[in-house]
Amino acid sequence: MDTKNLRMDEKRNALWLGSIAGDAFVLGGHWIYDLDKLQASFPDYRSPQAPLRDSYHTNKNKGDQTHYGDQARHLWQFLADHDGHYDPDQYRREWVRFISRYDGYMDMASKESLTALKKGQSFGSGSDELGGVARLAAMYYWMADLKQALAAAVDQNRMTHDSQQATAITVLIGKTLEMLLHPSENKDQLSVFETLYRAKAQLLEEGEYDMKLINESFDKANALEDYSARSIAEKLGQSCHARHALPAILAVLKQADDYEAAMKLNVRVGGDSASRAMIIGVLLGAKLGLKAIPQAWLDVMRD
Repeated sequence: MDTKNLRMDEKRNALWLGSIAGDAFVLGGHWIYDLDKLQASFPDYRSPQAPLRDSYHTNKNKGDQTHYGDQARHLWQFLADHDGHYDPDQYRREWVRFISRYDGYMDMASKESLTALKKGQSFGSGSDELGGVARLAAMYYWMADLKQALAAAVDQNRMTHDSQQATAITVLIGKTLEMLLHPSENKDQLSVFETLYRAKAQLLEEGEYDMKLINESFDKANALEDYSARSIAEKLGQSCHARHALPAILAVLKQADDYEAAMKLNVRVGGDSASRAMIIGVLLGAKLGLKAIPQAWLDVMRD
C-alpha cells in the first residue's frame, strides 16, 4: 500500500477510526482468556462480533465499544466541544460526571480514579494497565501541536493510570505517532514495529522515563520464534497489565504491518484484546490511512 502521499487530515481521521474500530472489532472476544473457548465461540472471527451472554459486556451489541472505547469517545467529544483545547481540570470534572452514570463495565482503575477525583485529587489509580494509553488517539486527532498532544495524552493517562510504566508507554506511543505523522525522508518505508523501536531509542537518549519494562518488552517480542496467536498468548501473556500487554502489542506488530491482519491476530491472542487493539489501531491507522480499515467494520459501528 502506498502511504507516501497521505494527507495529514486523512492520517488524523485514520488514527482515530483505526483505534475505535479496533476496539469495536474485538468486543465479542474481549477478556476471553481460554483460547479454546475463544475459537469455539468465534470460529470465523473476520468481522466485529457481539459479546457472549456470559461476558463482561452483556449490555453491548455488535458494533458497540468496550468501556475503553466509550471513554475514548468521551474524551474525543470533550475536545470537540472545546475546539480541541484540553483543560485538565475541566476534563476531570466532565469525566467524573460521565463515569458516575456510565452503564457499561467499570474496571478497577476507573473505580479507584472516580473515588480519588471526587476527593479532589488530581490523579487516580496507580494502575500500570493500558486503558489510559488507549485513549490517546483523540489527542492526536484534535491537536496539530504534537508537543501539546503528548502532554495532554500523558495527563489524561495519569488521571486514571498514574504509574511510571503507563506514563512511559504513553510517551513511547506518542513519540511513535509523531514519527508516523511526520516521517522524515525514507522513514515512511519503516514498519510500525521499526518506528516503535526508533522511538524507544529516542526515549533512551532523553533519559527521562523508566524504560525497564519497555526494554524488556522489546526483548521478549524479539525473542519469539513463533508469532502465532497461541504462542504470543502463552509466551508473553494476555492480561491487562503492561508487562503482558506491551510485549503482545509489539509481537503482533512485528508479525503484521497490515491493519486487518494485525487485528485478527490480536483478537486471537485473547485476554485484554481491546486496549491492545486501540493502540495497534492508532499506530497502523496513522501509517496506512483510511483505506487500510475495512469499510464493513466501520459500517456496523454506531455513530
